[in-house]
Amino acid sequence: MDVRQLRYFLTVAEEGQITSAAKKLHMEQPPLSRQMRLIEEELGVALFDRSGKRLRLTPAGERLRDRAAGLLRQLEETVAEVRELDEGVSGVLSVGAVVSCTSLLPGPLGRFRERYPNVSFKLSEGDHHLLGERLDRREIEIAVARLPFEAPGGAARYEIRPLPSDPIVALLPAGAGKAAGGAVQAQAGGSVHDGPAHSGPVHDGQAHDEPLHDGPVHSGSVHDGPAHSGPVYDEPAVSAGTEPLSLAELSAYPLVSLKTDRTVVMHETIMRAFADAELRPRVLCECASVAIALTLVAHGFGAALLPKSVMSTFPLAGIECRAIRDADLLSEVGLVWLKDRYLSRAARRFVALFDASDGQSGGGGLS
Repeated sequence: MDVRQLRYFLTVAEEGQITSAAKKLHMEQPPLSRQMRLIEEELGVALFDRSGKRLRLTPAGERLRDRAAGLLRQLEETVAEVRELDEGVSGVLSVGAVVSCTSLLPGPLGRFRERYPNVSFKLSEGDHHLLGERLDRREIEIAVARLPFEAPGGAARYEIRPLPSDPIVALLPAGAGKAAGGAVQAQAGGSVHDGPAHSGPVHDGQAHDEPLHDGPVHSGSVHDGPAHSGPVYDEPAVSAGTEPLSLAELSAYPLVSLKTDRTVVMHETIMRAFADAELRPRVLCECASVAIALTLVAHGFGAALLPKSVMSTFPLAGIECRAIRDADLLSEVGLVWLKDRYLSRAARRFVALFDASDGQSGGGGLS
């Protein structure tokens, strides 16, 4: 059995059909079927259950699939590592990010390009689950995400490089902050004004092109890790009120909350901050999209508590940004990559760019 046969086997296992696997491998069906028979004869076991319309792996086939995938990955990493011994920093750096962190990338990517002009970039976005899958498939080497990283398999699988925390701010319809001391409710139409309240959250109920995983927000101290000095995040392109708002004032507004079936930590932590202050704000809308949440705020639907940096990604007019007076809420951010997985030289240099010794900060992203 050779590497070529293992690649054939993994493709057939993935496709579940010889016909589609042969098409994907750009070869004829009979030679591929013959290769599968040769592997089974060599091992002396059946790898596929051929009783149905689709090929299903037997227990022996599942074991070979898992081991073969690991072997081929190690081979690819070894080849890359050996080649890099005689090459400079070049190639393609693949980075993924949750949507709310995309505004943090331009600064570091710009500085990286200045230092390593022979490296190009491949960028993608997704929630924690999707980024975890892409890390597993080596479609990306590094993810920039809110922490903790809640991809399937658990956090123990990942190396985490903490970055400066992102402050949580209150975002309100422009001019609404003037009424913060009053009773502000939402009628059925969704606008912010006096009127009867309606119970229960409204869900957007649909998938979005910009999935968001905003990990927890934390009260008090920032994560352990190297200190960072100087400005880190761009100021949001929104009008800023002169006075911070208290949780009590914010609880008068109907809230638009970022929450999905798979990502609830930010929502729960914010709700816990209100509960600790013996307040019960009404969540008028739960949605999975930061863009939708900000659009609703801009149109007077309610208020939202979000990481400050998201306003650099979605600089909508009609939104007022206020600090929160009596709750030190922070959203932690970090670089994430798989443990025991070879990182290219470009990826290692990218991680090193974030060291405190780098001495640069501000200007469109993290230092």
